[in-house]
Amino acid sequence: MRGEALTIIATAIGPSMVGDAIYALDRPDSVCLYSGTCGGLHNDLEIGDYFIVDRAVCGDGYAVHFGHSSLSETSGYFRTLESLKTLITPEVKRVDHGLTFTTNSVVRETDAVFWGKVSDKCRIIEMAAAFYAGAAATGKRAAAYFWVTDLPTRGKSLFDTLAPEDMRTKQDRYDRSVTLDLELLFAL
Repeated sequence: MRGEALTIIATAIGPSMVGDAIYALDRPDSVCLYSGTCGGLHNDLEIGDYFIVDRAVCGDGYAVHFGHSSLSETSGYFRTLESLKTLITPEVKRVDHGLTFTTNSVVRETDAVFWGKVSDKCRIIEMAAAFYAGAAATGKRAAAYFWVTDLPTRGKSLFDTLAPEDMRTKQDRYDRSVTLDLELLFAL
């Protein structure tokens, strides 16, 4: 990429997978972009919307290994985040940013007790805290963005059947994801 090495890592679901991937990458001072899917929590988010993670609540446990206490916040690299916001806005129809909640269990999203731990200030649920903690510990300039695949607090969880329009939107985002990731990486 412009004479620089480019590494793309695909991980399975889970903060430890995401955190370990960024932590193990031996490229200090590199720009790292984490993209993926998330659950939209805020009422103005819809399936297919994009979201940039400014700060993430550490509800996962992985960030604890880097000195973050449970339910504390971690953040991406400010300049990389601001660049990402500038770059993505003209590329997509709906984009938001703000505070998120990082979970360690997708299955727990069906448990009412779980939602008592998630602040109403968190706009999405995802796994960025582990990414940001691992990146900061190894001197990387990190930013994360996601697109909304489900609305777990509004009856459209990963386990619920979606309307055909929502399924078409999800397929469109999947089809576009790799191209958009590369366009953003090249520009960052």
